[in-house]
Amino acid sequence: CVVMDFVIVSTSGARLMEPEVVRAAVRHLFPLCTLVMMRRGNALELLRLCRALPGNPGILPAEGALCKNSLAEVATAIMRLEAGPQALFLKGEEVSSDAYTDLFLSREAFTEAEPSSATLAEGAVAAGNLKFFSRMGAIERALHGSAGAFTSALAFYLTKAPSAVVAVERSLAYVNQLILRSVDFKLGKGGALLDHGNRPIPGNISARKLEIYNTLMDTIATESSARNNVEYYSGRLSITPRYLSQITKAISGRTPKELIDDYLIKEVETQLLSGELSLKQIASKYGFSSQAQLSKFVQKMCSCSPSEYKQLHIL
Repeated sequence: CVVMDFVIVSTSGARLMEPEVVRAAVRHLFPLCTLVMMRRGNALELLRLCRALPGNPGILPAEGALCKNSLAEVATAIMRLEAGPQALFLKGEEVSSDAYTDLFLSREAFTEAEPSSATLAEGAVAAGNLKFFSRMGAIERALHGSAGAFTSALAFYLTKAPSAVVAVERSLAYVNQLILRSVDFKLGKGGALLDHGNRPIPGNISARKLEIYNTLMDTIATESSARNNVEYYSGRLSITPRYLSQITKAISGRTPKELIDDYLIKEVETQLLSGELSLKQIASKYGFSSQAQLSKFVQKMCSCSPSEYKQLHIL
């Protein structure tokens, strides 16, 4: 299993690879890679530099509007290179002020043909060979090292998961858990993603209580899509809701319900911005009894309706 995080130009605009090094990497390293990941800007630069390589098409995707179609166009052009990787994870297509769309694309998504003329096969999405992922854009900007953590997680899960797309899903979930447990950065409306108030953990908190708190955070990250009540989580931890509340208040200054809701609203916001699911489908996915209940939850957490939230945040 070989994962390459391919960076030609840094986020500050500094060139990190000379053109001949980029071309050599594409010719000799890409065919060896299980998965190559890169940002869209680096992908466009790669295509610009590789147009002169024998056997590669001379078509460079236009910048155009920032949308899923343009992201897929860039990814397809890379996979059509004569020495393309087995799979590609393209990062950082901005579709709103708060979310990014990432794309996974595997070689199996294409019809059998020469690389330069291959086209996306019908059913590529249904087969899991082409998939878009939406994530809160502030996450990666705010948490230093999250990109490296994602790459490491991806290399691990590619050896364990039944498919590459499942490995990507699990790696993103892992990074989200890291973010959940971070207490030293600010996101959202006036506070942290889970607003711990940047309070230092009191010295009288026992190791057992910290273990319970960390387990709660992990469980929220993995099961909040199906469960959003405190009794469920306290039951999972084999403690009473009251004792769980004492622990979370002592460590974070927040109740278990506030922690659950803070995570859940970020998940719901991401789904609203991605536009892939209807409001009814989002309600079902995250354990709300009805679309009306979901709307009420969004109104409480964001001070606006779901439709108003989309109007305010989608570019």
